[in-house]
Amino acid sequence: MHAQVAQLVEQRTENPRVGGSNPPLGTTPSLVRPVSGLSPAISKLKQEGRADRMIAKIEWLLSFAYPMIGDRPIKEIGAPDILRVLREVEIRGRHESARRLRSTIGSVFRYAVATARTEADPTLALKGALIRPTVTPRAAVTDPKALGALLRAIDSFDGQPGAQAAL
Repeated sequence: MHAQVAQLVEQRTENPRVGGSNPPLGTTPSLVRPVSGLSPAISKLKQEGRADRMIAKIEWLLSFAYPMIGDRPIKEIGAPDILRVLREVEIRGRHESARRLRSTIGSVFRYAVATARTEADPTLALKGALIRPTVTPRAAVTDPKALGALLRAIDSFDGQPGAQAAL
């Protein structure tokens, strides 16, 4: 793991674009990474009124993709490249994050198609390629009479004020 981090740092220092000038228009970072202010894809989300926390989450998800496809022109990125990124996330056991990342990368590509920066969205070919996260059903009160009894019990609870406020 330390060797991989050292390799990434070395690649970053060898790349003259990192930390210096803006990436060329049409590359993945120029669409999603905040270089000089907000980039076009993120700026669009801001204009749509998305919450700052949601935008931060999207940037966090996309940060998984930056090391592998971040500096490449978006026209050169294909489904196998994206699948490699998603498999790296899956290897860590983050199946839901991998699915969300595929969706987020797809939205970046749809924006790039709409702005004539690329021809198609390669994430469509990856539908069903990822491991589905295991869903654990939780207990729930579904009977209306049992729900009424539960609500009455909560209402008549005589515990400490903190516990009452939580209920």
